[in-house]
Amino acid sequence: VILDTNAHINYFVNTFDLPKEKFHRVFVGADDEYFYPRKIERNDGKFRVFYYGTYRPLQGIEYIIKAAKLLEPYKDIEFIIVGKGPERKNIDKLSQELSVKNVKFIDWIPYEKLPLEIAKADVCLGGHFSNINKAKRVIAGKTFQFIAMKKPVIVGDNQANRELFKDRENALLVEMANEYALAEAILELKEDEYLREKIAKKGYRTFMEKCTPDVIGKMIKEVVRNLVGE
Repeated sequence: VILDTNAHINYFVNTFDLPKEKFHRVFVGADDEYFYPRKIERNDGKFRVFYYGTYRPLQGIEYIIKAAKLLEPYKDIEFIIVGKGPERKNIDKLSQELSVKNVKFIDWIPYEKLPLEIAKADVCLGGHFSNINKAKRVIAGKTFQFIAMKKPVIVGDNQANRELFKDRENALLVEMANEYALAEAILELKEDEYLREKIAKKGYRTFMEKCTPDVIGKMIKEVVRNLVGE
């Protein structure tokens, strides 16, 4: 059985009382034919924070909205949130109740155009940000895409993300379900260009070493070889 994190493996082993040696961790990774570092110049004077998702409860998009509200006094910070899904109506309602003015919602972007939007971002939010248990056991697929494009990422501080990321080295880790921590992290990256660049470079190095299709293919090949022989 191949799963995406050791945290996920431990959950299955403990929940169903299964032998751990049946499981193998292989990171999700990202398609490096689409997701790779790109330079896109912007002259709008904005500090752009990017997120996309399918509006599932575990993603915790409500904490992004609340963080955006906290950062409204900083007029140059703007949020781009792409996607639609089950929680979209609730998020729209929350945005209206808070009268959030610094978030732009986009329903969807074709897969092949998604990297262009990521390239325009100054910081990307990998998540997950909710306190739902599954959110603590997985690394969001978008996170791999962001680091593949050499973008500084903010992710939830949990066991799964810590399998790949070290705080302030290749990502900025924040307490989950805490809009204040998220807002503080965004503001810190905005004001610290050195930290942004350091996280972006080391995140990209992490992707190249552990998360490319080539690396993942070799890992799966090794798993199969150990099971069935040459």
